[in-house]
Amino acid sequence: NVWNDERSVHILASAAASPNSSVAARALRFFLNIEEAMALDQKASEESSWAGSEWIDLHLHSKKTKAKSRLILKQIKNRMKVQHERDGILEAERVDKGVEASKKLFPAIELLHDPQGICETLLKRIK
Repeated sequence: NVWNDERSVHILASAAASPNSSVAARALRFFLNIEEAMALDQKASEESSWAGSEWIDLHLHSKKTKAKSRLILKQIKNRMKVQHERDGILEAERVDKGVEASKKLFPAIELLHDPQGICETLLKRIK
């Protein structure tokens, strides 16, 4: 992912200290909103995988054969597996892991060499 790359994070950190207020505002918005964008990307990929397993062809209007019944059972089993994985992911999100959870929320800040220094320069600029 480009936004988890160290070089692009440092470019945006320098943009956050820019004298141009609109550039600085957009750079700060990147650092504060990146977890939401990453969560949306992850949720979209999960939804697309769920959509693929959602439809099961029950062959209601065709001849019932052993091969088709095996195929239906396989599709149902696959759907149950995906549903179980999805429930497990949702349950894992509910559990708070403290520091590890915050590292996942702010990956761009974790890539900075001196996040405290950047925060101090921004605070001086605000004052």
